[in-house]
Amino acid sequence: MDVDADDYSCLLQSLKRRRALTSDELRVIAEHDMDDHQGMHCVEEDALDAELLQAQVQTEELEEEEEDDEMDCDLEPRRASEGRPLGLDLGSVRRAVRLTTSVMLREIDFFMLFFTQAIVADICGFTNRQGWELVLNRASYAGVEGVWNEVTPDEFYRFMGLLIYMGFHVLPDMHRYWGTKSLQGSWARSFMSRDRFKALLAALHVVDPATEDNQDRLKKLRYLMDHLKQKCQELFQPNQNLAIDERMVKSKGRSGLKQFMKGKPTRWGFKLWVIATSDSGYTLDFNVYTGSRDGRVTDLATKVVEALIQPYKDQGYNLWMDNFYTSPALMVTL
Repeated sequence: MDVDADDYSCLLQSLKRRRALTSDELRVIAEHDMDDHQGMHCVEEDALDAELLQAQVQTEELEEEEEDDEMDCDLEPRRASEGRPLGLDLGSVRRAVRLTTSVMLREIDFFMLFFTQAIVADICGFTNRQGWELVLNRASYAGVEGVWNEVTPDEFYRFMGLLIYMGFHVLPDMHRYWGTKSLQGSWARSFMSRDRFKALLAALHVVDPATEDNQDRLKKLRYLMDHLKQKCQELFQPNQNLAIDERMVKSKGRSGLKQFMKGKPTRWGFKLWVIATSDSGYTLDFNVYTGSRDGRVTDLATKVVEALIQPYKDQGYNLWMDNFYTSPALMVTL
């Protein structure tokens, strides 16, 4: 039976548009249709073969283009994703604590996002427990009736305010903040007496003494430090570029954890490993360098980076660091 050549042209055009079919599948379909139409003329068969060959070439070219597109997609840099929870929503915080917009702009409100009422209540409990033991040996730390006056959250916030003020306005000795011959003395006395401040400073505990791990060199700070590290991550969603570097916290106190960093603006103090945002310098996480007990440290830089980058790994972030941290082993890990 003779078949109109236009019908086969339509068939070929339909086959060309079906990109999901391979070259072999196109040939099988065409041969099956040719078996059903044995009455075709030789000229028409030759034309059909030519068009089938052209369709096969076009299909192969389309398949190669798709492979090239897939390779190009693999080579494109990953975009920063929203895999982690978003940072602090100031609107929701205001609604939760029933604050107005103007109130949330005060420094104390942002400070209390880190030193929450819950953590302050815990610190007051730890401090009071230590205070009762303290007055047994130092009567000067006791109240009027010879007992420990328990610290309240409100008093603790005032105590913290004095500590921060002393860090900014440094005087030769602590007694001068309560001196009678200076404006600073009258300001400090308006918050608490000098003896009460010294008593709180002596009894201050930021961790439960009953749960201290004697093997932990940061046992006196661990509870508060873990809380602050958690809040640093919860309250801020970083941009795509992150940086890891060391940071020195200046200190002249007596501690075996102090380090000396030659060539740094702060040469003596506590050394921190920090991951921060490269645009604002906001601290996302940190670890305190406590040294090695046996004096041998292997792959220190790699371990530092692996620990700090863990919450942000495989999420499209760009990590910046200097040659101290860069190594083939770290590149393989990342």
